Amino acid sequence: MTSRDTAPAARDMQRAVHSAIGGAGRVELALAMSEQAREIAICGTMARDAALSYDDARARVLRRLLGGRLYDLAYPESGPC
Repeated sequence: MTSRDTAPAARDMQRAVHSAIGGAGRVELALAMSEQAREIAICGTMARDAALSYDDARARVLRRLLGGRLYDLAYPESGPC
């Protein structure tokens, strides 16, 4: 699939980098990007509700990502919201 918003030279460079770092490197990159996205979501949640602590904002984001049932199973000590 070709991206319409990426120049061919940039696309070729991206493919070369992905090829060079291999499968494990791409997995590490994806995990790092996922963690960064969660941190951005946590910061955004805190910006919208200044009274929230980091841990409470993180819990809200994780509950939103996982869904209530899975969140409650994964974090039983939190109790239901």
